[in-house]
Amino acid sequence: MPDLATLKDRVLEETGLASDPRVPSGAFGRHYTFEDWLSTLSENQPYLSEQENRANTALFAQLRDAIAEVLANCEADASANDPPDWLDSLTRLLHYREATVLTLNYDRLLEAALVRAGLKDLATDDRRPIDDRSAVRDIPPTKVRSPTYRDVGGWTPSRTMRLLKLHGSLDWWMYPDDTTGSTLVREELRLDLDRIPHRPSPDYRSRILTGREVALVPPVLTKGGYVTNLVTRQLWRDAHQALGNATHVAIIGYSLPLGDSMMASLLASTLRREGVTITVVNLETSDVAERVGQLTARPIEEIGGATCVADYVNAYLDRSDATFRADFERPSLLNSDPLPVVVTTGSGDHTNLLHRVVKIETIPGDEIILRTAKKGNVMQNAASNEAFEHPSELPTAQDLATALAGASRVVVDLDGTLGRLSRPIRAELGYSATGAAPIATLLLVVPEADPYRLT
Repeated sequence: MPDLATLKDRVLEETGLASDPRVPSGAFGRHYTFEDWLSTLSENQPYLSEQENRANTALFAQLRDAIAEVLANCEADASANDPPDWLDSLTRLLHYREATVLTLNYDRLLEAALVRAGLKDLATDDRRPIDDRSAVRDIPPTKVRSPTYRDVGGWTPSRTMRLLKLHGSLDWWMYPDDTTGSTLVREELRLDLDRIPHRPSPDYRSRILTGREVALVPPVLTKGGYVTNLVTRQLWRDAHQALGNATHVAIIGYSLPLGDSMMASLLASTLRREGVTITVVNLETSDVAERVGQLTARPIEEIGGATCVADYVNAYLDRSDATFRADFERPSLLNSDPLPVVVTTGSGDHTNLLHRVVKIETIPGDEIILRTAKKGNVMQNAASNEAFEHPSELPTAQDLATALAGASRVVVDLDGTLGRLSRPIRAELGYSATGAAPIATLLLVVPEADPYRLT
């Protein structure tokens, strides 16, 4: 996906304006950006005539629509490639941790990654696949192509991550002169056979999105007129609440430009408090970290360089170890009778493939490995399954707790390949469908996007 400088070049090429005398191409630089120019075009200037201001408004609309077109093409190009491993790991982490993500991007790459991962609702009584609609909590309301019985009977979101798209999205559509947001709708995400997000045809737009145009908060410095409708106002209020409740905030790939007073005030009003850790993840971190530090008066952790996002995901996984340990060491689990341990790569609904732990192996370097053997759908018939006829021969939750006392990290061997070890992220008590004795289960983040290791 392009940065702002590259986006500028692509947009001017798309519109055929690269050599247009109205474009101050020679002036673009550090002190006068594409964003500055768009800001000038978007507002009436007192030194221009009414005709000239209207001409600028028309030019701005042309550039705004070209931005959407260019980014949609970039989204398709990116989606045609295999995603990096860190994206799959990050998507699963965000899902299982039910994290909140604030994004200023328009693309749908994260929603597509969530759908591609094949994850299930974290509610233990529901096996629904996670959809993009649940991630955005149906804000703005989604135009559903083919309603299911859940839509007819009353749709409720699945438990997963929360995605707040503060600047709009390529799948948002609204009547151009609507200042209230009452006509704003979101198109349901659909992936084609090549797993590329589908773009609506002109016929579909005329029938389903009648009279609407793509709704984006353009890259301008003064965004007040674009974020006052009911939908975007609610999203920014939700973002304020999420930041105010957060214990860890990662600012990934965002440069926090000096002119973005709205985001600066949001960070300053929510993060100037004890108990919050802030991480800046960027190719170059120093300037961003300095600005965030001034706004929040908090120490800033910096992760920079060409592999900064992958490095952050690894750090996120490390933090999940502490959460896993806290979940696992709950008295309700360890104070019960000795329980055999099984591992699931699903969402905890206990109806998917599981792996019984056959050995707990201590590795030099403060790590233990859980060696497993795939047993299939053991939870539905745990009372009679041969894997548990002699539970005393299997490692128990208490055995794992003893091993954990001398290790800081747990990894799970699902298939005998050391290069594909998985990190547990949640520990839960599981129960068989027949009401037999409980079985301790571990919920995993699986780094590889392998559909055979999902439910």
